[in-house]
Amino acid sequence: MGAISIESPIRRLRGELFDYAEMQRISALAREKGIGLHLDGARLFMASAFSGISPAGYASLFDTVYISLWKCFNAMNGAVLAGPAKVIDGLFHVRRMFGGALWSAWPFAAVARHYAEGFLDRYAPRRPRQRGFRPCVA
Repeated sequence: MGAISIESPIRRLRGELFDYAEMQRISALAREKGIGLHLDGARLFMASAFSGISPAGYASLFDTVYISLWKCFNAMNGAVLAGPAKVIDGLFHVRRMFGGALWSAWPFAAVARHYAEGFLDRYAPRRPRQRGFRPCVA
């Protein structure tokens, strides 16, 4: 097995949150076995707002993390893939092959930056069950 990918919140399950304790157990086992970990965190900031676990807390369990700029931050397009330089640096040509070019992405980043500031504070008072978010153990 080369990598384990976890999505949370889980879109196909109407936004259920992957259980954080289970995520920690999977992370520890994967690290013990030398298996890479990827978080499909397209809606990571929503998960953080509802769970009280910081985005950094979630990300610390994984080698790479994907965050959507349009699903939380109102950008028309765009995403962020974070991880160690040894993984990310080699993706320059792959990103361009699929149409990603930084010269055309700045408007998306500007909008996302505007809406990212204060996101957790704006969404934290809401309760998970009000928005369909509930813990899920996969």
